[in-house]
Amino acid sequence: MLFALSPGRYSESSKARALYKELDQRISSLPGVEAAAFATSVPLNGATVTTVLLDGEQFTTYGEQRLTVQSAVGVDYFRAMEIPLLKGRSFTERDTDKTPLVAIIDENMARELFPDKEPIGEHVLLNEGTLRFEVIGVIRHVKHLSWDADAQSKVRFQMYTDYNQIPDRFFAQATGAMSLVVRTTSDPSSVVSSVRNEVLNVDKDQPVYNIKPMSDLVAASMSQQRFAMLLLAVFAGVSLVLASVGIYGVMSYSVTQRSHEIGIRMALGASGGDVVNLVVGQGLRLVIAGVATGLAGAFALTRVMSSLLFGVSATDPLTFAVTSVVLTGVALGACFVPARRAIRVDPMEALRCE
Repeated sequence: MLFALSPGRYSESSKARALYKELDQRISSLPGVEAAAFATSVPLNGATVTTVLLDGEQFTTYGEQRLTVQSAVGVDYFRAMEIPLLKGRSFTERDTDKTPLVAIIDENMARELFPDKEPIGEHVLLNEGTLRFEVIGVIRHVKHLSWDADAQSKVRFQMYTDYNQIPDRFFAQATGAMSLVVRTTSDPSSVVSSVRNEVLNVDKDQPVYNIKPMSDLVAASMSQQRFAMLLLAVFAGVSLVLASVGIYGVMSYSVTQRSHEIGIRMALGASGGDVVNLVVGQGLRLVIAGVATGLAGAFALTRVMSSLLFGVSATDPLTFAVTSVVLTGVALGACFVPARRAIRVDPMEALRCE
């Protein structure tokens, strides 16, 4: 649950720090609250993008190559967001503005900036090299800016610092609009009034706004993709119906045209099963050819839709297999009805018609 706070009137860093500390303690102790933490940005709700450097590097050299989402967070942020810590430690109350600066980086940054050595204990630089942080932990990479992989291609890294360590000269600017992330053990809406009351008890003039569950942010970030996929699903359904009707019409016409042939076959001793196999077999050959052609075209064109897919590749084997089975089943069903009608043909009637 997100509570965007705007303590702009706390111009002195000491007052703002005291406000956040008291609110953090009060809200974390509320019934139904599992974890709570402040953060300068949260996933899918905007972010500060900066450039990370290593010792001895120049900003002009690595500016666009090191674009990084940078967020200052509270001690329980990763627990509240359920972001797993892969190695090292998380922030603690001992990390303050009086202690050396520390940072937690994501697995992408650890893999690319420190490919041949342990990232824990290494140093990264922010603010064009003026702020030096020791890496104390590595976390799982999260989709912070967007679900669209292309939107994140230039911003590959994520770095987290402890907001308690923000220097006084940057604190007011960095925390001008903070978000409070709250993980609850029950329905998030059940603790909204309690959190709001705690804020008002600390400062009756402090506004609380933009209250929404994380699920709403996720849904909003995927709204365009959901709409596009809905349209595609509707069109695909209509296409499947039209294809089924078309196959049924073609096979029905074929059976009608071959009534004389079927009558002769049955007059010569062909069984109903033989006739069904004849009709369905003819349709099956067409279906196999059509499915093979469709798979080839889909394999070539689905890469265009890769930006609309989440958690599945554009060439997912299971998806192709299930789709092929469904289309084959629908086509065989459309063939079976004319086949059943064919076995009811009276051989004498069929011969008389000719």
